[in-house]
Formats: sequence, C-alpha cells, structure tokens
Amino acid sequence: MWKHPSGEQVSEISANRDGTIYLVSKHNRITALDKATGHLRWKVKLPASESLNAENHSVFVSGRHHRCYLTSHSGMLYAIDGTKGKILWQHRIAKTPLNAPALDDAGILYFSYADGHGGGVFAAFDPMRKRFRWLKKTQGVVVAPAVFDQNKTLYFGTSKGWVYALTSQQGHQKWCFAPKTRSPCWEEITCSICIGGNNSLYLSVSGRQPKVVPFWGAIRCLNAVNGQLRWQTAESNGCHSSVVAGRNGMVYFQPDTTTLKALSSRNGKRKWERNVECEGGQPILSASGEIIAKTAAGIGAFDSETGKQKWSFPFVNIVNDPIQGIQQELLLINREGDVFAIGVR
Repeated sequence: MWKHPSGEQVSEISANRDGTIYLVSKHNRITALDKATGHLRWKVKLPASESLNAENHSVFVSGRHHRCYLTSHSGMLYAIDGTKGKILWQHRIAKTPLNAPALDDAGILYFSYADGHGGGVFAAFDPMRKRFRWLKKTQGVVVAPAVFDQNKTLYFGTSKGWVYALTSQQGHQKWCFAPKTRSPCWEEITCSICIGGNNSLYLSVSGRQPKVVPFWGAIRCLNAVNGQLRWQTAESNGCHSSVVAGRNGMVYFQPDTTTLKALSSRNGKRKWERNVECEGGQPILSASGEIIAKTAAGIGAFDSETGKQKWSFPFVNIVNDPIQGIQQELLLINREGDVFAIGVR
C-alpha cells in the first residue's frame, strides 16, 4: 500500500486507533506516520543519554488526550504530545529500566521495574496527575505488557515464571500461579498472556536447566477465574512468542524453531504443524481468520483449520514479526529502516 524510508534502524512500531503509526528508532527518535499514506506527521528526538532499544519488550504506548508515553532504560517516563510531537514532560520513576508499558481505557499506565533485590515492582501510574495509584511486589520483573479482560482484571507473567491476576483499580491480587521448577532450574515468561474464551488464559513458558538442556518450553492453559492449571504441553525448545487464540477452538504458537503449531484450546492436543522455514516468529490472526507468520520467503498466510498455506508475500530482510495494523493491514520493517504497509484481504 505504501512505503516510508525512515533512514534509521527501527526497534519498535505500533499502530494507534486514531490513524497514526509510531516508530521508535535505535537512535532515540520517535516518528509519527499517517496510517493511510505513510506520510510523516512529526519527529522528536530524546536525549542522547537515553537508551530506547526495545529488544524483546515494548517501550511505547499511545492513548487518550493525544498523548504518547515512552519508558526508558534509565527509569524515566516521557509524555509526548501525539499531535505535534513535542515532549510535554519527563518523570523519574526508578533507577532501573522501565519495562512493558500498557495503557487502559481510563488512561492509567502500567509498567514494571526491578526492585534491586532480585524481584520486581509492578506499578499503576496516573500520567495526568504524575503519581502512582498503587504498587505491587512481584516474583521477578514483568517483561511483556499486561493484558486486561472485560472485568478490568490485569494478567501478566514474570521473568521467574510467575503469573498474576490483579484488579486494575486497587492492585488487589485475585490469584497467582507459581511454577514448580526449583533451583538451579528456572522458568521465564517473556511475552504477553493470551485471553481466550471459556475463562481461559494461554501462555508461553521457557525454562533452562544448566548443563543439561539449553532451553525447554511449555504452553500452559490456566483458569482465568482462579489460576488453576487446566493443561500444558511440553516443548523441547524455548517458547518466547505469545500464543494466539483462534475463533475455532484452537490456539497457535511458534516455539524457538521453524515449526508453526496448532493445539486444541480445550485440552492442548496437537492439531497440526507446519514448517515455515523461519525460526522463532510471532504468528498473528488476520481479520479473515488466517494465521499469518514470517517465512523464509517473506510472509505467509495459513489456513487455521489445516495449516495449509493459502498465500505468500515475498519480502527480504524482515527485522520484525508481522504486526497487525489498523483494519486489514500488515506493518513490516526491513534492515534499512524502510516501513511497509501491506493490505490483507
């Protein structure tokens, strides 16, 4: 549909419902593009002393009042005018990196940071008043953004494999799920939890056992009401990408291999596997119900029932997993920093 040459390496891209696409570069520059045309709206650069390399977690969210929020590795929170690209304010939150920001419909910001003692702090922050609503100590740091259900319950996993369910208003703990792994083994959850039907939560877990197996993984299904384990599968490789829930009683994921997999959402039974010849990607569900994943040739769409490939789009040097844009579009970035919007029917 369009191409925008940013001219620099892009570490993160996100699409907002107001028709704006935001880019975060590895040179501390934030760029806003028009979603329909790819034309530049504005650019703003943060201080050179900051580090905004997103790595495996989001650093940028946009929300109400045309404001954008950026969390940095130095523990600073920035507010940016989403209309003009002007930095409105900056606020010191912690001395450690701020991870995994998420924004709710009320404009409250949620993020995590290390407490300096091996644990983490999960925070609810009111950016309009620039003050905390509540703080919650956690076993490990939250690396991927929390998700919300229709009852405004927060769900997230941590770097030590724990899963929490909290009320968004007061931060009260509804339940927590503790992994059974014991030292020197450990587990980690590095991606967002998937909320499915029938009060089900689906999550990817990676674990390590020193001197035995480099990485192992699991897909778990938890009861969203009480945190009880419903089922889990064992994977011989790590799982560092989120599970995707389909509309047909199946869930999809790709472990740290080239295999795209489909499971029954009811019992975790394997439905199909497909070698996409590209390792460790993040599949997404298209508006038409197809599973879209990165392949050796570019981007491929796969039938959700059978795993049969329906179409492919050649694209070289993709540096991000396919991102679902607004409506029926995919957003892709290449190594040169060019951003592409591709229509999907």
